[in-house]
Amino acid sequence: MGCMSKLSEIIDAATTDSVPFSALLRMAKVVAARMATPPLIDWVDNELGGYPGDAEVPD
Repeated sequence: MGCMSKLSEIIDAATTDSVPFSALLRMAKVVAARMATPPLIDWVDNELGGYPGDAEVPD
């Protein structure tokens, strides 16, 4: 499945109440890894596992 297809899947899943937010984040991590975007991977990891004490938490 290509990145654009996966993005469409994430968007569709986000419009329902049946998909947990953590599942959406894991799907986003797959896309980020395929696109080789370390900042997005780091953000997803921090959202899933918690931000380190010295990290700036986004608004």
